[in-house]
Amino acid sequence: MGEMKQIREEKGYTLQQVADKLSLTRASISLYENGKRQPSTQILLALSKLYNVSIDYLLGNSTNSVATTVMPLEQAREIFLSSLSIDQQEVISKVLTLTSYQLVRVQCYMMGLMDK
Repeated sequence: MGEMKQIREEKGYTLQQVADKLSLTRASISLYENGKRQPSTQILLALSKLYNVSIDYLLGNSTNSVATTVMPLEQAREIFLSSLSIDQQEVISKVLTLTSYQLVRVQCYMMGLMDK
């Protein structure tokens, strides 16, 4: 668990700052960092979010610190659509309502446009 202390220090947090942010005591954070106590899943998740690293990285099981977040499909869809122009959003909305036959026809049409 020594990785936790190293990550905390790399991120520039003191024991007290982490304890305050997680509503824990300094002693608790120190026990986790020294491997004398195992953090709960909730605490690991909170530390992962605070440090913006994966739980595996926090535990020393991975050298990849990139935190990955799984979000509901509907939320991901909204984020994607909001990144498009209004015209693109309208096209996507209409495409989503097409039957399989209509979708194949649109694909063929689009391929013809791209070949020109």
